Amino acid sequence: MVIDHTGETVIVTGAGRGIGREIAYHFADAGADVVAAARTESEIEETVAGIEERGSTGLAVPTDLREPAEIVALVDAATDHFGTLDVLVNNAAVHVAGDPLSRSVEDIDAMLGVNLRGVFLLSQAFANAVIDGDGSGGSIVNISSIVGHLSVPAMPVYCGTKAGVYGLTRGWPANWHITESTSTQ
Repeated sequence: MVIDHTGETVIVTGAGRGIGREIAYHFADAGADVVAAARTESEIEETVAGIEERGSTGLAVPTDLREPAEIVALVDAATDHFGTLDVLVNNAAVHVAGDPLSRSVEDIDAMLGVNLRGVFLLSQAFANAVIDGDGSGGSIVNISSIVGHLSVPAMPVYCGTKAGVYGLTRGWPANWHITESTSTQ
């Protein structure tokens, strides 16, 4: 299957390594300009170098998805640099391993902040930028995990956040009519 994303701008979170980096490369290979977001600047700079080796334009934007201001800054940097946005891939995730009976509030907040709240807030900021942009529409791809449907030892918070991503993914389309009706009032 040949997929062409020429002329599109894609934001990929967790793009510094692993699956996120490969997703960024896939879009670059398909002709898209890619905004690589992650907390570690050196890793996303490496990803951008790989994007540019593929003939696309990349932009590295260090982003901590636990910080709402950094989410807004990511979307602003992407629109300032490329103009309109076309695709958001919510790939970043945090899992803190350990005994659930001694899980700290900081560990719980880290997983909830990136895996669930960050996905929602970035989707919200992206959707608003697309609506305010050229109006041609956009796509949000949320990467979850099979553990969102399973019980896995020592991972109840992570599993819960991934189940929440499924809920957000199903919930967004069900609410477009609300967004459309309230934006015209």
